[in-house]
Amino acid sequence: MKHLPFQSFLVKLQLNLSSRTKEEVVKDTINKASVAAIFRWKERKRKTLQILFIRRADNKRDVWSGQVAIPGGRRQLKSFSETVGGNSSKKWESSRETAIRETFEEVGLRLDKPYVRWIGQLESIQTHLRSIHVTTEVFLVDRSEEEQAVILKTQPKEVANVFWVNVEELYNSNRYHNLIWPMKTYFEKLTGFRVLGQLLHRIVGDTIFPCIYLPRPCPKVQNEDDSSIPRHHSEYILWGLTLQIVLKLCEGGRCPLPFANSPFRCTNRCGASLLSLFRLHSRSAMILAIGLSIGLSGAYKLVKAEFTQRN
Repeated sequence: MKHLPFQSFLVKLQLNLSSRTKEEVVKDTINKASVAAIFRWKERKRKTLQILFIRRADNKRDVWSGQVAIPGGRRQLKSFSETVGGNSSKKWESSRETAIRETFEEVGLRLDKPYVRWIGQLESIQTHLRSIHVTTEVFLVDRSEEEQAVILKTQPKEVANVFWVNVEELYNSNRYHNLIWPMKTYFEKLTGFRVLGQLLHRIVGDTIFPCIYLPRPCPKVQNEDDSSIPRHHSEYILWGLTLQIVLKLCEGGRCPLPFANSPFRCTNRCGASLLSLFRLHSRSAMILAIGLSIGLSGAYKLVKAEFTQRN
């Protein structure tokens, strides 16, 4: 890999983010979340730029159990303030306040310290299948690991591991792969009914996502083939929303990743058609997609029964 100019990367990223309008005005925060993209320098000479990731705690009830992410969560009510008329109104956290709070709760890192610099805010991203708007707040811990190691303390119920990755590793094309995500369990939890979830899975199939194999933080499993050996989806794979955020960060720093960011797709043709409806982010479209799934499943059963009788 060629050396990348990460000093100018941060400068360009900050300039790009500062050119945006004011911070997002919070109105309906019930479906809004904030995450923190945190950078630091590894050495005093500021040569190796790193970014912080977490691996979510293993939890059978969590669809995204064991997945790579960055700290963050939903916004919360901060307080109640009295209006002139005597009525109380809800006061929500700002996006930055949420990112700061969630980061401290999840990994014990204080982003409100004097040596932490706020770089700016990325434009919100709307998640697939769920109408949640996620805003990314960008920070720089302006102390290198050599100057003062940042002590991190994870929240075990939420975070299994926290680790830093050299940003340069994200540009290693040998780490670019496709992840096949099993959708059976997800559909069962999405619908709340096991049978309906199984029917959806039969029709839609599994999904294929572009991804990046991150360097494993545990030296015991590091080897020269670490970037190419197939991995389980919980083995430090960067994909989905977190990958989209990283891509936007690199674009903002005028140093885009050489990554073919194709949209995720389904293993079944029927699933691809239904997925296009889900991407409309419309409740009616989602209901239509589920209805079509049920109808197609019924048709599938009728055809199968007819074929069985004739043979």
